[in-house]
Amino acid sequence: MEVSIELFSKRGFSGASIRGITKDVGIKESSLCKHFRNKDEILETIFVNFRKETDKILPPMEHINWIVETMTLKDSTP
Repeated sequence: MEVSIELFSKRGFSGASIRGITKDVGIKESSLCKHFRNKDEILETIFVNFRKETDKILPPMEHINWIVETMTLKDSTP
């Protein structure tokens, strides 16, 4: 996943390839294809994992709404 993120970041989604990912990881393309059908599935997995991690640190949506509704500009300055 880390290599895929790095390559997508550097080369863009269309510029990164399964071949490039597997080369940088040091595995065969067939090994990667046992876990992911294509680049789209890799990207979807990256987004799902990102969402899971952000859900761990973000407050629940009702708290975010309360924060936005009650916060003033003065509250946000150092």
